Order: sequence, then structure tokens, then C-alpha cells
Amino acid sequence: MYAITYLAMLGNDDLLAADEMFDNLCDRFENVSNIAGRKFSVNGYEFIGMNYILDHPFGCKDRVVTETHYIPQRQLSPVAGISNAVDYDRIYNWLEYSRTELPHMCDVLKKLPLPDDRQKAVYVMHMPPAGLRLGQLRYQDLDIGSVDIYEFLKEKQPLLSLHGHIHESPDTEKGKWINQIHQTTCIQTGQTELNDKYMVYAEIDLQEKKYERKVISVD
Repeated sequence: MYAITYLAMLGNDDLLAADEMFDNLCDRFENVSNIAGRKFSVNGYEFIGMNYILDHPFGCKDRVVTETHYIPQRQLSPVAGISNAVDYDRIYNWLEYSRTELPHMCDVLKKLPLPDDRQKAVYVMHMPPAGLRLGQLRYQDLDIGSVDIYEFLKEKQPLLSLHGHIHESPDTEKGKWINQIHQTTCIQTGQTELNDKYMVYAEIDLQEKKYERKVISVD
């Protein structure tokens, strides 16, 4: 019996082509699970994962979806790509492709497993919801969270949702690391960057509903 249960999923910089390898790696350990698109129960709480994002300006488009009123961002690369087993499938007119070919975030959310008890449900979603300043950019006054995720959490009202994606958001002038959608607490701690002197994480007590953001030195 393991003392720690480890739930993980790949993010938007992790290639789709690596999904099978990641699944196989997780399966080697009884206490490790790939949570993307799945539900796992731990000590009476249900964790449900979703690792798709709205479009970004970078060339790798693995795990990118759209939503009805999404405005495409200015692209930094003239060619977009979606990974395959050996390389990338190159897309030369990404803006047109993104308008016509991408799945919608709302449809991805509809396919997620349903919790047995929403009051003990924790959604782990790489993309933050819109309107809560959990997706606040540093270089411009813009919150790029997902409207569909906001509406989903507003309707489902789980206990908690955990997010990431915009690394700097909690440390910007207007950004937040925690906010509410009615009874649902939404957390986005930010992310420790490569070679940072500090580690960022959240300490969560689900039973007491206590949440604390931690920034500790790793020197």
C-alpha cells in the first residue's frame, strides 16, 4: 500500500504523440494514474482531469481547441503543427483551420466523466476559467481564460477546480491565485519556471476547505 497517490496529466507543451508512452509509464505503478479525460476516487473525493486549451500564439498546436466567441491570437510562427509519431503535421493556414477544424471546448467538457457527488468533486483542468483573473497575462492587460470552462463550473458547481497554463498569472498586478464561481473554489498557483530559486504549490485540506499558496526556496 502506497502512502501517496499521484494523479498526473500531460500539458499543452507535451506532444500528443507521447500520450501512449505516458499511459504505459503510469500503468507501471499502482499509485500513479493519468487523469486526462478520466475520473479517479481518492479518500472519498473524485478527481476528473481535462488537459485541452484554447489557442495560443505558439507553433505547437497539440491539445488546442476553440469556443464559439473565441478571437484567434496573433501567431508567432508562420506554420503551425500537430505532432505525429515521427514529426509534425504542418498547417500553413492556421487561422482558417482553427475556425473550421478544431473541436469546441464545450464538447470536450461534455465528454468528461460525471462525478457521483459534485460536493466531493475536484476538476483538474489545465486551462483556467475566464473572468476570474486566473489566466492574467503579464505583457498585456488580458485574462485569457475559457468562457466554456467558466460556464461548465458555474453549472456543475464542484467543490474545487485546479488550473495552470498561464505561469505568471498570480504574480501579475491584477492576477489572482484563488477565486470563486458561486460555491466552487478555483485555484491557479502559477508555476515554478526552469532554474527558479522558488517552488510554487498549493497546500489543500479538502475536508476543512482550507487552501494556501506556498512559495518556498529550493536553494
